[in-house]
Amino acid sequence: MNQALEPSGVSAPLGTKIRGVYAPPGDPLQILLVELWEDSLGLRPVGIRDNFFELGGDSLLAADMLMEAEALLGMEISPDILLADATIEQMAAALIAENIAIGKPRVVEVQKGSPHGRFFYLHGDFNGGGFYCVNLAKHLGKDQGFYTLPPHGLAGPLVPPTIGEMAADQLKALTEFQPQGPYRLGGHCNGALVAFDMARQLMLRGEKVESLILISPGLAALPTPVVNCSAVMDISPLSLEHRRKALLELYWKACVDYFPQPYSGRISVLYSADEARENHPKYDWKRVAKNVDVHTVEGGHLTMLTKHIQGLAQHVKECLQPAV
Repeated sequence: MNQALEPSGVSAPLGTKIRGVYAPPGDPLQILLVELWEDSLGLRPVGIRDNFFELGGDSLLAADMLMEAEALLGMEISPDILLADATIEQMAAALIAENIAIGKPRVVEVQKGSPHGRFFYLHGDFNGGGFYCVNLAKHLGKDQGFYTLPPHGLAGPLVPPTIGEMAADQLKALTEFQPQGPYRLGGHCNGALVAFDMARQLMLRGEKVESLILISPGLAALPTPVVNCSAVMDISPLSLEHRRKALLELYWKACVDYFPQPYSGRISVLYSADEARENHPKYDWKRVAKNVDVHTVEGGHLTMLTKHIQGLAQHVKECLQPAV
């Protein structure tokens, strides 16, 4: 799950020390925006509740910052986004609200690339909108087709209670877009678990899964599957704040209760340098598959998606190569 980051150890200028309590970023989108603001303002650390103009920003700096944000996030951003409440917390919320499409799970084209060897990616970022995928796709190279399947709760108001049901629902969108394999799948955090179960279900149908890349996945350490009797949740009546809290609780339970079944294909598992690895049963994917490659990516669970995205992309490129 997405966790708040600790403030960096960089010494802050006097002006940043008297603003009150520092509020750190809590998802990849907020991290990206913090880095943009710090570079634009020449101050650090910048918290997500700090006001851009109170920190010394002006209209010219704001325009430049928004242009950089548009290039990084791959979307047009209205300058009005800074008028109501010029904080990263409010800016991120407004961007996510614009990006949410109430409907069924769908495939989103991030980078067209070649029609052969498309990479279908479950970014798992129901808080930050998965905007980091634009940067990830760019670093994979322009010829690599990159498509996302946004998580339930971001792609629609109905959220299945289990990883298996999420995977089955996402498969409907995937196979409608590309009816036959071979498939190349991947995902981050909860999205990695959904991607795994999608690959498992595809192979049970007789389809070929050429690559399966699990980035920073957890793994249930339970000896037997858990029966989750929860109902599908409808989050449409909830405010953005309550929606986030409900989704965090739902995804946490779905991940903890998930017990992966044996998988006969190859799995590439990418962990951040800050995370535990095979020495803990929770991370031992060799309990599930015989052919498992484990890679270490610089950074942490979230910073591997932002500050160290180029290194992550290099590992993903290697994992997308067909097995020899």
